[in-house]
Amino acid sequence: MKTKALKHAAIMAGAMLVAGSAAAQAGSTAAISQAGNNNETVIEQDGPRSLALVGITGSDNVEGRIEQGGPDQSAAMTIEGDGNRFDIRQAGSGPNMFDGLIVGDSNTVTVSQVNMETAAFANSARMAQHGAANTATIHQEVSALGLAGGTNSAGLFQTGDGHHGLIDQRGTDNSALLDQTGSANRGTILQDGTGLSAELIQNGSGLDYMISQTGCVVAGGCAAIVVTQTGP
Repeated sequence: MKTKALKHAAIMAGAMLVAGSAAAQAGSTAAISQAGNNNETVIEQDGPRSLALVGITGSDNVEGRIEQGGPDQSAAMTIEGDGNRFDIRQAGSGPNMFDGLIVGDSNTVTVSQVNMETAAFANSARMAQHGAANTATIHQEVSALGLAGGTNSAGLFQTGDGHHGLIDQRGTDNSALLDQTGSANRGTILQDGTGLSAELIQNGSGLDYMISQTGCVVAGGCAAIVVTQTGP
């Protein structure tokens, strides 16, 4: 598990460098690094090409939030510790991007990406959690007025025991990947739209999952659903 966590950490570091280089061309950048317990972390950005970078080491940091409004938003976050809570909210004309790495136990992270103005751009979110009893939610919606537009992509990777992962997507041509390794994990993928793709991978024991696709049934067919479960 530690090797896999370090691998994801290396990926995250590369993603931060790429995002930082792109944001340096234009827009605002906010970076926060905190070490310790019971801290509060808040970043609010409103404008084009905003970038938020957050690194937290510690436990019981229950008030963490990134809010971004405007076109072309990016955020990257790493958390190492237990009992942390963090919310990421990206809204604007898109595209929105988020990368997150969480190492520890009983952490809760919620990502909401809503393109309020146009369906021309998509959302992208990737998150990895390593530890036990972590909860992660990714919500993506390109058009708040209906199911127009899409091509959202979400990837959620959880290793350890007792995790709960949820991916909720609304729009067209969305893809979701939920990968869980460990025991007593629960995975949920909810998709509403057309041209959908969902893949759920679980390796361990005491596993539970649910996949729901709506909208595409009425429109004349859904895309692929792939479920792979392996265990002792």
